[in-house]
Amino acid sequence: MKKLFFLELIFLLVVVLVISGFIYTRVIAQENKVIAQEITIADLVIKEYYEALEVDITIPVIQGLEDKQIAEEINQTIQENILNFRYRIQAESEEYLQSAKSKGEEIRKYIAATYYIVHCKTKDLLSLSVFYYCYTLGAHGCTIQEAYNLNLVNGEEISLQEILIEKKDYINIEHDYYEIWKRILKKLGRGLVNILKETLFSQSLKY
Repeated sequence: MKKLFFLELIFLLVVVLVISGFIYTRVIAQENKVIAQEITIADLVIKEYYEALEVDITIPVIQGLEDKQIAEEINQTIQENILNFRYRIQAESEEYLQSAKSKGEEIRKYIAATYYIVHCKTKDLLSLSVFYYCYTLGAHGCTIQEAYNLNLVNGEEISLQEILIEKKDYINIEHDYYEIWKRILKKLGRGLVNILKETLFSQSLKY
C-alpha cells in the first residue's frame, strides 16, 4: 500500500514538472516573439486643395506589431484625432467661403497641416508627437503638439506617473508645473486668459 502511494506521488510530481516546463517554454517563446518584432512607421499622406482650404496631412501608421489588433487600435486613435482636426478646419473654411462670397470679398485659403516626430521607438515602447498646424486668415498660423507615449504590449498610453519611480516626484513636478502657469497667466492678465482656458492644464486652474 505504501509502495503504491509512493509511486502515485512520484507520478504526480513528474506530471507537475512536465506541465511547468511546458508553460515556461510557452512564456519564453512569447517573450522572444515580442522581442523579435520590428516596428516601423509608415506615412499616410493626404493632400487636398479646395477653393478656401489647403490640406497637407501626414498620418503616422504603425507597422510590424505582432498583435494586429493593438496596432489597429493605436492607428485608429491617431488617425481619428488627425482627421477630426482636418474636418474642423474644413468646416470653418466652408463657413468663411460662403460669407466671403456673399460679401463679394477676395477668397483666401485656410490651411490644415500635420506632421509627426518619433522621439523613441523600441520593441515595446513608442513615443511620438503629432504637430497640428492651422492657418485661419489671421496674422499668423497656430501649431499645437500632441504627444503619444504608447505601451506596444497592451496598446495603452503611458502616463508620467507610471514613468517616475516615486509618486511624490510626480506630484512635485505637477505642482511646480501648475504654479509656473499661474504666474504666467497672472502676468498676461485676464484679457489673454481665455485663449489658454481650452488647454488641459488650465482647466483645473482658478482665475
